[in-house]
Amino acid sequence: DTTIFTALTDLVSKIKSAFEQREFASLALCDLSKAFDCISHEILLRKLEKYGLEGVALATMKSYFTNRRQVLSVHGAKSSPSTVLHGVPQGSVLGPILFLVAINDMSLDQKVLLFADDTTIFTADRSLERALSDTDELINRAKEWFTCNKLQLNEDKTQRMICSLNPVEKNQADSVKLLGFTLDPKLSWNRHIAATCTKLARVVYLLRRLVHLVSEPYLIIAYHSLFHSHLSYGLLLWGHSPGCLDAFKLQKRAVRVITGSKGLDHCRPLFKRLGVLTIYSQFIHDCVVYVKYHLPEFETRGQHHLYATRHSADVEIPFSRLSLIRDSFPSIAIRLYNALPANVKNLEGKRFKLVVKQWLQTKPFYSLCEFFCETFVDLFEFTGRFLLFKKSFN
Repeated sequence: DTTIFTALTDLVSKIKSAFEQREFASLALCDLSKAFDCISHEILLRKLEKYGLEGVALATMKSYFTNRRQVLSVHGAKSSPSTVLHGVPQGSVLGPILFLVAINDMSLDQKVLLFADDTTIFTADRSLERALSDTDELINRAKEWFTCNKLQLNEDKTQRMICSLNPVEKNQADSVKLLGFTLDPKLSWNRHIAATCTKLARVVYLLRRLVHLVSEPYLIIAYHSLFHSHLSYGLLLWGHSPGCLDAFKLQKRAVRVITGSKGLDHCRPLFKRLGVLTIYSQFIHDCVVYVKYHLPEFETRGQHHLYATRHSADVEIPFSRLSLIRDSFPSIAIRLYNALPANVKNLEGKRFKLVVKQWLQTKPFYSLCEFFCETFVDLFEFTGRFLLFKKSFN
């Protein structure tokens, strides 16, 4: 999930930057036909040699590809063995690595996002016509590269979309799917949240069926494996959206089902008893932990002063003229992190993560406003007790 999030964050940040510069962002999501199965062994071996593989190591890789035979088995019936003439072995440890080696030298002026067999072309310009023409040019260059590397672009399944805060006539698509996310032209995340809520509603139905078959501990396991996995997927990117309220309603419904509560029962005590974070508490947790683990990538206020100040440990929030950017990741994550007490921010990474999660389990937030209105007195005391316990235990 981390690598997927990093790849998508890179694309989203480019789109937001285009919005900030009053530009149109043009996307083209290229679809390759049987990408893993079409890799040329000869070309791949040449690339491995170019990257420094030689001698016995290169000969071993050549042997790895030579005379590989596979059999198809369906309901006990097996086909006759056939020799694999091209493609990287799927299901193997080396398969994804070799595929990345095969596509790693695809460079289109850093305007392409590569993740496994997903190739996304991005261009931006204040002129819509120039943005589209630049995209067309890059697609043609990509087609040439694919042809030279014996890969086939499926133009019928290639998706294109113009991202802009202003309406665009005859936009190529209302939304596109990338790495499990549904992107819309304005980055509102409404379509992604709607798709997520559909999945969550199915899980709630499943929990209703399970409640008569298994006890509460097993229902909690089912919740974390089936419900929480969908709820938390990429939450950093869409957790600030007003549409989160729809997902939160389904989360409360799931908690009531697990505990056998009635439809109008208050859920805060239920979240506390189960130790389940609300969607807003989970978003807060993910945000502050992200900033903590990526502090070297941010500027702190202390870097701009020759002397210590009260807020020297706070992270600088990048300026933006758009509320869409100010209220979304990473700006909202920095604001959440800066709101924490100093003794919490000074904790080492793993301890910081543990303390924040344990505190949030006692604080089922129903909105981000509730967090920003916190005095954090209990968190300050909780951190002090935690440090004393660790010190006495050691």
